[in-house]
Amino acid sequence: MPSKRSRPSRRDFDRLADILDEADEGSTAYDEALARMEALAEAGSTDAAETVAEIFSSDGRHRDPEKAYRWYAVALGAQGYSTDFLDLNDSPPSYRGRDGDFRNEARVNELVAELGFERVRAIDASIGKRR
Repeated sequence: MPSKRSRPSRRDFDRLADILDEADEGSTAYDEALARMEALAEAGSTDAAETVAEIFSSDGRHRDPEKAYRWYAVALGAQGYSTDFLDLNDSPPSYRGRDGDFRNEARVNELVAELGFERVRAIDASIGKRR
């Protein structure tokens, strides 16, 4: 029989968030907690998605702009931000969407400029296929 995938619990999130706050970024404990936090995000936790987006967007050994952008899209989209790509600026790599577009958020906007419109659209398409 197929196993039911349980919904991530707030307790699991809080426990992993505590480890990420307290452990050294270079430690095995941090790496394991980050992997488990990303698994919570994959399982549908919006809080976990935003947490891993922040980690992947920050400078440091875990920096991964593509993962950061993807997780911001998931987290902020779940919070009601628009995820439709509509650049009103018409001046790449700078992006300016309609009010409420998650890409207008400062950190995400920096990721868009870094990744470029073509790569961002490809990531958006891959997220759309998973929904």
